[in-house]
Amino acid sequence: LPTIHQNTTKSLKDLNTYLDIPGLPPILATDMPKPLLERTDKAYEGALNSSTQLPKSAGIIINTFELLESRAIKAIVDGLCVPDKPTPPIYCIGPLIAAGDGESMHDCLTWLDSQPSRSVVFLCFGSMGLFSREQLSEISVGLERSGQRFLWVVRSPPSEDQSRRFLAPPDPDLDLLLPSGFLERTKDRGLVVKSWAPQVAVLNHDSVGGFVTHCGWNSVL
Repeated sequence: LPTIHQNTTKSLKDLNTYLDIPGLPPILATDMPKPLLERTDKAYEGALNSSTQLPKSAGIIINTFELLESRAIKAIVDGLCVPDKPTPPIYCIGPLIAAGDGESMHDCLTWLDSQPSRSVVFLCFGSMGLFSREQLSEISVGLERSGQRFLWVVRSPPSEDQSRRFLAPPDPDLDLLLPSGFLERTKDRGLVVKSWAPQVAVLNHDSVGGFVTHCGWNSVL
């Protein structure tokens, strides 16, 4: 980011060009993460400051592993990202996803045990995947019309209080959020879980044949 910042005075959102970032395919400037698109945005300033400080570190720990992102890691290690400064040692520590084998059996796993092999679609949108009541209703309609077996993790809609947006929301009131009668009509082929489910264990279960996801890091791994 510091190199990109030095090479232009424009915001990324105003650049109709591709960025050449070592270790990655060319990226359209306007496809960069939203907080980085506006040069005067505080999020941009924070990212720029952090990126500038990284070469001064004693080491950098990255939540990834070489087999997944070998080109990007090699580019960093070879000093291509900050050619005018030393690159600290890079430590890849992933994948680190606990399977939860020592935890007690979750009710949803017991339910999955009773379902046919590869018959259940698992819907889970991560800790930041919060939907409004209207959106949850639309997902409900789709699931009911599909006739498909499903396991769905539902979280409460995001708080309107911006100061609480990074706090864990309370457990959802399913009767209030989902269409009237939905749970009763789908009880023989679907299960709705409040807030959280043991994702790794669910995805490893023989009954799960599909995954509807926000494509977050842990979900992809």
